[in-house]
Amino acid sequence: MVKKILKVVLILVGIVIAICLLLFGMIWASMEWNRYAKAKEKIRYQKEVCDTITTVNETLQLKIFGFKEKELKKVHFYLQQGKLLKKDTIMKVDFNPKYAAQDVLLPFKYFDKKDRVIVKVSDRYFVLSGIRYYASYNYGMFGPVGSCDCGMGNFEIINGKKDNSAMLTKEQGLLNDPLPTK
Repeated sequence: MVKKILKVVLILVGIVIAICLLLFGMIWASMEWNRYAKAKEKIRYQKEVCDTITTVNETLQLKIFGFKEKELKKVHFYLQQGKLLKKDTIMKVDFNPKYAAQDVLLPFKYFDKKDRVIVKVSDRYFVLSGIRYYASYNYGMFGPVGSCDCGMGNFEIINGKKDNSAMLTKEQGLLNDPLPTK
């Protein structure tokens, strides 16, 4: 009698453990499938939506590093479309001695992402190009939340070299004038 009861209890415990493992496996498989589906959706969204955006309509922030306060009194911004200068603006950077890198907002609100922005700080020139939009998700505690969205990156090419930092350093600046001649 005791052996029969022990046998029934062990069978019930085994069934409960099997059900728990099955539930755990189903939850894990669901999470993995969701992660896989979101990754596929992100790739599709990048190709179909983000890569087709041609106009930049957000304000970009640049960091200028290694310049003195008097050198930042006049910062020239030029927008070059093809071989023509479309716009130019002169700004004064609000120098903050607490920070080594000074923040400046790009004065052009709308331009084509194929355009080049030329920045002149003191006697140094910076040629910026290569803006891209990236597909991304907002992440919560348990993974992606909501739908995919396109977020803008920084300039990927500074003076012809790959650099995604948007940091314009004095050593990196060109001494020769890259502006197109008329």
